[in-house]
Amino acid sequence: MAPYTRKEISKQLSKDKRGLGLGQWGQIVSQTSKNREFKVLPPGHPLIDVRDFLRKPGVEHAASRLKLLRNSLAHLTEFGPGEAELARQDAWSDLETLLSAAEFVTEYPLIHVTDTAWNDIDSTNSLGFRRLTGDSPIVRKEYIQSQSRTIERGSLYLKGANDDLHWLRPTMIGASCPACGHWSTFLIDRYRKGEDVVEYKSLEHGHSLDGPESSARDLAHLGLLPRPTPDHDSADLPANAQRFQLAVEGLRAHGQES
Repeated sequence: MAPYTRKEISKQLSKDKRGLGLGQWGQIVSQTSKNREFKVLPPGHPLIDVRDFLRKPGVEHAASRLKLLRNSLAHLTEFGPGEAELARQDAWSDLETLLSAAEFVTEYPLIHVTDTAWNDIDSTNSLGFRRLTGDSPIVRKEYIQSQSRTIERGSLYLKGANDDLHWLRPTMIGASCPACGHWSTFLIDRYRKGEDVVEYKSLEHGHSLDGPESSARDLAHLGLLPRPTPDHDSADLPANAQRFQLAVEGLRAHGQES
């Protein structure tokens, strides 16, 4: 399978009708087991386990067989007498193989940082967070000390084995869903270039959300979207000129003093 480069991810995100699909995410995971840039990672980094996932015995074969079965069912393939039960047993066995190999994900809980308080005297950051596990909407707040003063309040992180935090914004954010009102986790889905809006999709219920205004710029900084072109109309404006934006019923307008 050919490497799925950042340029190709950017192109797929910028398509008008759909963003990254299951096939593209599969290619991204597959790359971690093969690309050179993932061979040297600091001890305890979550990507070490992701990198080694497809290297475990039987995992790549199980994933390939499940993909073929899924494609067959999508094309309305019919099974003969007895074939359906055999296919079900094989799929269940392959699924167990994948779940067993992916058990490491429980070691890296997803957390939502709600509070930060930096202490200059002892150079520590007191963090309040909620662990996003289970299916209950009511999650107690926990606290942890960190040596990093760059932790963002309101952002999502993966919490490592040594309490190190791995930042997930802007590819993944947490917010109240405008469709159903539930606080949800949203993964980047596509970029609406004409509106300069990054659209995210909920992992819990599939509803969509327009990300913060800075999302496109932040993703461009990571190489996952093309760099924005300069606004020639405002090129001669002073750096401190006020800029305004208005969002109403899905429409966005921008303006600035001149």
